[in-house]
Amino acid sequence: MIPEIIFWACIGLILLPYIGYPLILAILSIFWPRRPIPETTDWPSISVLISAFNAQDEICGKIHNVLDSDYPADKLEVIVCSDGSTDGTNRLVEQYGDERVLLAASPKNIGKNATMALGAAIAKGQLLLLVDYNEMLDKGAIRAAARHFADPKVGIVTGRIEHLNPMKTSVGSGYRAYWMIEDGVRLLESRLGLGVVVLGSFEMIRREAYLPVPSEFSNDMGAPLYAHSKGYLCRYEPAAWQSAVQRKNPQQEFARRLRMVVRAWSSIPYLLSIVPFWKNVGNWLALLCHKYMRWLTWVFMIGLLVTNAILADCGDFWTHGWDTFSSNASFYRVFMAVQLAAYAMALAGWLLARAGIRVKLLSMPFFFCLLQTAACKGFFQSLAGKKIGTWKIED
Repeated sequence: MIPEIIFWACIGLILLPYIGYPLILAILSIFWPRRPIPETTDWPSISVLISAFNAQDEICGKIHNVLDSDYPADKLEVIVCSDGSTDGTNRLVEQYGDERVLLAASPKNIGKNATMALGAAIAKGQLLLLVDYNEMLDKGAIRAAARHFADPKVGIVTGRIEHLNPMKTSVGSGYRAYWMIEDGVRLLESRLGLGVVVLGSFEMIRREAYLPVPSEFSNDMGAPLYAHSKGYLCRYEPAAWQSAVQRKNPQQEFARRLRMVVRAWSSIPYLLSIVPFWKNVGNWLALLCHKYMRWLTWVFMIGLLVTNAILADCGDFWTHGWDTFSSNASFYRVFMAVQLAAYAMALAGWLLARAGIRVKLLSMPFFFCLLQTAACKGFFQSLAGKKIGTWKIED
């Protein structure tokens, strides 16, 4: 009886963040009154903070990309936040030749959040837009996000990434599928005013709602939680998009996911200190379902596999062989076969990805298991007290 309860509980907990939570949001959004986006011709001034580290090959292109926006030119300011760059990044910014372009440079590597805070301290704009140097904004992205701030209740607007996969890698294919789900969840949350996670490479925020989160903690979650605590809404704008080339190999994506998970778990005490759970229950529950339950999926996957083996009485397999999976086999034996097939597909996808071969059918199970492996390792690293405040883009 107990293994059966655990088995079904694990299925429910695995499905909750991917199907259950979005379904709840979709149902609530039917009855939730939507706030219209007011029309405006009075565009606010914006300081675009570009996070950069040793970006001499890309920084001028990124600055041009921002200034080439269809947003009113006299309302834009660009501040390159250089995090201890040791190449020619700082020199190129200083020599750019446009009075709207400024440099906020740290002499040493202090982390993205801390470097962005240096830029925010000298920014003159009514709004701050936090972006990365290695992703290109669509021409209308800034205007699409800024229009939301005609509503005084809106404090943060986040955008989306158009994921390019020119190398046709398995990681890139899995990543695009993952973000299709993620973008849908963010859109539903936005309709309810519940946005709990912002895109770190596109975060537009009112100056008075900006919180300089310490570098070892997650700004992606800290910023919206803080804004909500001040009475602001968080919006997701699909038209505020940028393009990014996806990573070529599993090692890079694993390192990135591991870093995100470590920072997310180690951020919990800090996030609770700025926004206590009891003061913002709705947003904390949304954050739990949106992110933390995904990062605990590996626990439920292990529980599902173990209880499935018990319920299927897998010891019979060694005695009776494949006859255990005959038409008279129990549901649990069939389910066990499905599980093992899925893991075999993930393993095959990993081996082929290491060889530079992409099989589309295997991309999603491989990518999903890669994420869960990183989530497992990151969880235990955070328990051991590890904190990550600085990193390089190649990691």
